[in-house]
Amino acid sequence: MRLLFISYNGTGDPLFHTQGLAYLKGLIRRGVTVHLLTYERRGASPQAAREERRRMREELARLGMAW
Repeated sequence: MRLLFISYNGTGDPLFHTQGLAYLKGLIRRGVTVHLLTYERRGASPQAAREERRRMREELARLGMAW
């Protein structure tokens, strides 16, 4: 099964980490292929935001999610 998870909370939002990410990890453990679409807020520094996105993309890929 494949799932497209759309979140209006960005990956930097605490709600995404406490609820959304935990939910998606559970689905992945059950064999679901997860694709993630988020709406990210603009950060204070474009370079810092790029670095954070890169780190998050790598973390999500390790979990088996396409972002």
